[in-house]
Parts: sequence; structure tokens; C-alpha cells
Amino acid sequence: MLEPIELVHEPRHLVHLLSSPEGTSSWAAGMRQEIQGCAGADEFDADYIGHCLSLLRRTGGWRLLRSARSAPYRSFIQFCCARRPHGLGLTRAQVEAALLD
Repeated sequence: MLEPIELVHEPRHLVHLLSSPEGTSSWAAGMRQEIQGCAGADEFDADYIGHCLSLLRRTGGWRLLRSARSAPYRSFIQFCCARRPHGLGLTRAQVEAALLD
């Protein structure tokens, strides 16, 4: 059985989420976790993170995810800057740099 979306930690579950249809809540949760992992790496890959952010924004997948208080995010940038594990934990500068590339 798959863990709740907020608690997925194993790679096999991440693959399951990212294999879900684009734009679904499971896929959005997988994208969130993928971005969090890439942003936490030693080197910030702005191109890849920008691609993932663009997909989340284009599909509206970020709207399917909830804050730590189970509330919807008011904006895409609020979702991006919200603390992990619910948000992406990015700075506004990181978001802008990733989306400009």
C-alpha cells in the first residue's frame, strides 16, 4: 500500500507517483519531491528544476497540494517558497533563476 502523499520517502514510491498521469495529485506530489531532492543537492540544477516547475505551473498541479495546515496555496510562488515537506523550500531568487533559464 502506498503511504500518504505527504509521507512518501522510498524511491519506489516516488517512481509510482511520477508515473501517475500528469496533472494528478499523485503526480504533483512526486514532482514536489523530485524538486525538493534536486534543490537539496550539492549543485542547484536550475535547468532541470525550471523544467519541473514549469510543468507544475502549466498543469496547475501545485493547486492540488496543501500546506502544513491543509490549506490550498494562494499562489504558485507561495507554494514554491513554503517550507518542506509541504512546499518546495525554494527562495524567490531560486524560483526566478530556474524559470528564466
